[in-house]
Amino acid sequence: MSEEDKPHILLIDDEAIALSNLSHVLEREGYQVTACQDGESGLAAMQSTRFDLVLTDLRMPGIDGMDVLHHIRETTPDVPVIMITGHATLDSAVEAMKAGAHHYIAKPFRLDEAREVVRSALDFGRLKRENTQLKERIEKISSRGSIITQDLGMQRLLDTARQIAATDTSVVIHGESGTGKELLASFIHQHSQRAEGPFVAFNCGALHEEIAASELFGHEKGAFTGANATKIGLVRGRTGRHPVPRRGRGNAAAHAGKAAARTAGARTDAGRFHAAHRHRRARHRRQ
Repeated sequence: MSEEDKPHILLIDDEAIALSNLSHVLEREGYQVTACQDGESGLAAMQSTRFDLVLTDLRMPGIDGMDVLHHIRETTPDVPVIMITGHATLDSAVEAMKAGAHHYIAKPFRLDEAREVVRSALDFGRLKRENTQLKERIEKISSRGSIITQDLGMQRLLDTARQIAATDTSVVIHGESGTGKELLASFIHQHSQRAEGPFVAFNCGALHEEIAASELFGHEKGAFTGANATKIGLVRGRTGRHPVPRRGRGNAAAHAGKAAARTAGARTDAGRFHAAHRHRRARHRRQ
């Protein structure tokens, strides 16, 4: 293992003998060690070097171990901290753990315990960094959209979808079942100004007209037989407002962040929904 690949540990202790002994032990384990004899020089070292682990004495004059711990939690929270104390009381250990310390070891050191605690803390820090990096990669992928394609026709479609997403307009997506209408609707949502809001997908074709209207726009108490209480619909539940309803074929994907002016309540919304449904059926009969 090269020097660059070795975990780098910062060791802070105002007792010269303890500092020297623990540095020697850790170096023999294959770690890089930077040793500082007070909190001030330890904080200075952190300004110029990225450490994988910090071991700091709890009781030191001036900047003590708790000060170092608080600084690390504020600046590099993914770096684990192990507290070293000659005052191995339960209170000091609990205080350090509550403040965010990964673990603590007591003087005089038990070498096997010290090695195991250091190894555990380094593994913890590595997993935490990998988790952070994975989240960042997922966010980058999500920000680019959820559709990956090399097909020129599909790329042109996605370019059009991005242009549409920048506008404040309604979109109707036509296509056979299973061709990705909802996926494209989600892509438009991800690239719109409402991307931070929720995206609600609702399959109108899977429900009866009355049930679909109730699920989307809710109903008032007593609106029909069995309506024993007022129900807030999916759209109002996500936005706090009643949008002007629209009826689509197959899946209707609703931008929950977009809502038109509030109408006179759930009955009005549902009434417009039924009217649109009846108009659609009449048009199909004429065809």
